[in-house]
Amino acid sequence: VCSTRLVRGGGCVLSGMELCRVLILGLDLHICWLEFLSALWRWLDLIYTVVICSSPFPLQIRL
Repeated sequence: VCSTRLVRGGGCVLSGMELCRVLILGLDLHICWLEFLSALWRWLDLIYTVVICSSPFPLQIRL
């Protein structure tokens, strides 16, 4: 069962769009899937940008 309580610091209340009951260090966390995927995408984009910009080759890759 999913909880529709607000995610602390997030505010996502979309039931069915959250990762329910994730046990991390004994804490019962309720993580919104949309916020998780959004954060993951931002991290991947940041890593991608750093790798391309720090590459010794003049790569000009644009999606």
